[in-house]
Amino acid sequence: MGVKTFVALCEKLAASYGDHFKPTPLLIDMAAKGETFYSRFNPKPVKAAA
Repeated sequence: MGVKTFVALCEKLAASYGDHFKPTPLLIDMAAKGETFYSRFNPKPVKAAA
């Protein structure tokens, strides 16, 4: 499900069922930038070419 889709779903649920479904600022920022969790929080950083 990508971050954009998840944020849209959260916003829809929040409108129907309350603020506890609102997406966090981090998720909103990631969706706006088109980021993924793997690109933002990669536990194995890519090594730069020498």
